[in-house]
Amino acid sequence: MNSLRMNVLFSWLNFKFIFKSIINFVFLISISVLFFTFLGLYSSYDLKSDFEIKYYKLISIENTLTAILFGFFSIILVAKVYVTPEAKNRYLMEKQYGIKTIKSFGLRYLTIIMYLYLTIFAYFILQIFTIPFIVATNISIKMIVVPKLNLLIFSLLTSSLSLIFLTIFNSFYGIIAAITLISFMSLGSIFSALVKADWKNKNDIMLGEITYNIKLGQEFYKAAVKDGFNFYSEDYHLFKLNEQDENYYYKYFEGSENLSSFYKNKNIGNIKADFSNFYATFLKGQNLNRDILENNGEVKFILGFDLQYLTFFNELKEFLQSKDLMSNLKWQDTPSYNDILEIKPIKFDLTNFVLEIKKSEMMSRYKNLILFIEKNWNSLLNKNYNNIFKYKVFEEINVLPEGDNIEEKLWESSVLFQNKEVNDFYKKNPEFLLISQILNKGFVNSFNINFLNHVIYTDRVRNYVITLDEYDKYLKNNKTSQFINIFNLNGYLNSQYFNNFEKAIFLNQVQGLWDIKQTKYFDIRKQIKSNDYWSQEQDWVDTTRSIFSDFGKPKNSNILIYIYGFYLFVFTIASLLSFYIFLKKREVW
Repeated sequence: MNSLRMNVLFSWLNFKFIFKSIINFVFLISISVLFFTFLGLYSSYDLKSDFEIKYYKLISIENTLTAILFGFFSIILVAKVYVTPEAKNRYLMEKQYGIKTIKSFGLRYLTIIMYLYLTIFAYFILQIFTIPFIVATNISIKMIVVPKLNLLIFSLLTSSLSLIFLTIFNSFYGIIAAITLISFMSLGSIFSALVKADWKNKNDIMLGEITYNIKLGQEFYKAAVKDGFNFYSEDYHLFKLNEQDENYYYKYFEGSENLSSFYKNKNIGNIKADFSNFYATFLKGQNLNRDILENNGEVKFILGFDLQYLTFFNELKEFLQSKDLMSNLKWQDTPSYNDILEIKPIKFDLTNFVLEIKKSEMMSRYKNLILFIEKNWNSLLNKNYNNIFKYKVFEEINVLPEGDNIEEKLWESSVLFQNKEVNDFYKKNPEFLLISQILNKGFVNSFNINFLNHVIYTDRVRNYVITLDEYDKYLKNNKTSQFINIFNLNGYLNSQYFNNFEKAIFLNQVQGLWDIKQTKYFDIRKQIKSNDYWSQEQDWVDTTRSIFSDFGKPKNSNILIYIYGFYLFVFTIASLLSFYIFLKKREVW
């Protein structure tokens, strides 16, 4: 019998040896139970009404349990193929047939890896053909199914580590040592999240928020410029630049009590200019509001600084009035308003709206702004679990009517005359408020970076406003900690399919299950050529220029390159060392 046939024969015998073993059937039953259990759990949620955060919890738990099962199974396979009495008898048979030691070792190793890969692909394919039918495709494939492919490299690692323990020690102690290490590797991500201090978690979210707002502002800047808007010039002097500045557009709205549509604010925050009703109006999406100046009766629109931009929202109004989108949305359900009335947040779906507006004539004139809406509406409206995008410029005191029908009483008592027409439109078409909020958040972030909205949390009672120096320091620590904690590497492997700008914000809100640092970031000090673009001493926005007219690309921490390199390095060293020990031990068998 030639050498090739001999290799195939013994590989097939090893494969049958694995497949017909009781432990294999126990594993297949266990992985099947896991599959159907999570299939049922995923199907119990309705993505149309349930926020994605519920899925993030299940995804973390399922990834951990599959890693444990495949890790333990690799230990048993290595033990069965290399150190059991049956395995040793097979060595003697191979020796009689002239099989070299390196081939004997390699064929067993290859058989184990091939069988593990076969079961991994089987699990992956089962999910491919089931999960997308019960979970919306925007998260099903990328976030639930594709991470299972990480088991391919994880199985290489667990097999090589199991082999080195089982060749150094006897089977019992080797198995115990391998189980201990692989348990730490599999549970490391959740364990890291469980022991993580709350203030550290908040700081990770804070860094993610800064990064996301920069990305949001940069995208809006590019969209506005491409669509022909020229907000970023000396002609657009919107906010007060210093204490002496008296020539800015929004000076007209200082102390205005007639600008906000639905209710008036009492400013109790420490803000240098009394813009409380302006901010309330702008950030709640009331973009068609106006005020009538008392001294000359002149009408000033909140977006009157740019007639082209105001025209966009007037066209949006006409578009909504011409369409029947069959929406069940109410004005009080929209963000900010539900905070006032303490209404439970609902999930928004602007898919049909975006599809309709992309078919309209507006697409030819405002293509990039519409694409900005399409790209960001879900993140800004449906993932804002902890109000992380709520601007902390001022605080509000809300005085609500008493008794029943509070929403209607609030509406009737708070509508102001000069905005009555658009108020009725808002009430009938609350989608306008949502779209305006999305664009306004992009707009206010497209000029510069204001650290005043962000706080560094500490393990002490006192927290403090972040500075550029503190940002640099925290960014450095953020990158270092990703590489040091080797037991959390699987967390980064499994989260790589999430949006790199969002995952540190949203996954860390699932405390105890995810511990993810910001992997994509902006090195602000290097990317801002002039320090005049940011300040901790002003709470206004310089709208005469934009930081993004000359701003660098985001950087990566390269944690994934490190993980793949680290895993392959450990696999190579463990395999070579295992073969050396195997060679020495086989001489005495």
